[in-house]
Amino acid sequence: MIHTSLSPNTERDDLWTAFKLLFMPWNWFHWKTGGTIPNLERTFEERLGSKHAVSFQRGRDALFVLLQALGIGSGDEVILQAYTCIVVPNAIQYTGAKPVYTDIEEEGFNMDPKSLEKALSQKTKAVIVQHTFGEPTDMEAVQALCKKHHLILIEDGAHSLSASAGGQKVGSFGDAAIWSFGRDKIISGVWGGMLTTLSDELAEKVRNLQAQLPLPSASEVASALFHPLVFALIKPFYASKFGKAVLVLAQKLKLIPKVIFSAEKRGDKPVFMPQRMANAMARLIHRQLNKLQRFHQHRVRLSEFYGEQLKDIPEIQLPRTNEQSAWLRYTIRTTEAADLIRSAQRKGIYLGDWYRRVLAPEGCDLKHFAYLKGSCPRAEKAAEETVNLPTHIQMTEEKAKRVVDFIKEYFPPSHQS
Repeated sequence: MIHTSLSPNTERDDLWTAFKLLFMPWNWFHWKTGGTIPNLERTFEERLGSKHAVSFQRGRDALFVLLQALGIGSGDEVILQAYTCIVVPNAIQYTGAKPVYTDIEEEGFNMDPKSLEKALSQKTKAVIVQHTFGEPTDMEAVQALCKKHHLILIEDGAHSLSASAGGQKVGSFGDAAIWSFGRDKIISGVWGGMLTTLSDELAEKVRNLQAQLPLPSASEVASALFHPLVFALIKPFYASKFGKAVLVLAQKLKLIPKVIFSAEKRGDKPVFMPQRMANAMARLIHRQLNKLQRFHQHRVRLSEFYGEQLKDIPEIQLPRTNEQSAWLRYTIRTTEAADLIRSAQRKGIYLGDWYRRVLAPEGCDLKHFAYLKGSCPRAEKAAEETVNLPTHIQMTEEKAKRVVDFIKEYFPPSHQS
């Protein structure tokens, strides 16, 4: 069975680390606090070439605290792109500011600089740039606009750890950057976020705010540690009644955490957010951070394979070739996206559906996030046509060939050029 998500980066050593943290009692004393957190921050600074790195329990926590530290609040507008997750506009709204959306490029999934310029107003205070699926945004154009209008530039690196643009690492272009180590990101701690900046003044403000935050509860930490173990059991049987039963049971027992909380889907802030990072999460993240280069090279190889194998199928639009992308997922576009995903599932291939909504996930009322339907037509069209092919470390070339063979079978050869 082939999966695009469900803790895809987890390897045996990660499972063993989670198991030890859960079931060896002497480790319980270091679930919340410990020396791994400052070690992780220092390692992250070194890897990113950033002067300061400050950890949080989630990437969205890091973004909310960053906006607070920057003094953004009621009466301000923060520009972001459509075709994103609701946690980004939520962080803006939690401060009292208003999210303002730009459309994405004609070809690609990132912010369109021309749309950005049209969205500017006297109330605009900051711009959040998302490097979607790991592909760098046109930072030269965005930087120029931010400099011209004296705007704060924030990079959302949730998809783009290991990416670069013009030889410069993503995350080093703006005033600050935020990163996510969620279960389906480049590296995973199930939970985990980081904020990086070169500014001493901003870092001090962020540190002061971070120090006031609570730590996750023991039950929250436990559910995060159970997550990779539970999905290691579920994934081989995901399509069967047994796999689904285990998943339902784990959810009812709260052994695995939700990705998006109910309050967030309504545009409300959960009472426990934001939080500091738990030391147990730092243990998982630090181990994976040491694998970053290997993960990156693997993703690049698979993306090159997909591109070469699928280039002659006219019904598919391939992503732009970009050797500096992190290739979190290899995202194609087709007008038959929904049926392609359903058909693949019947073959035991679970393709990804980021983002099947202009603001993901599905089931969220757009009015809660200040988005006006029809305002970003290219983003809305992309959401209808998006299909992600897996690039994670568990994907062998043999599995990638199965994905390719399925797609070629789905689109009859007689229609291929």
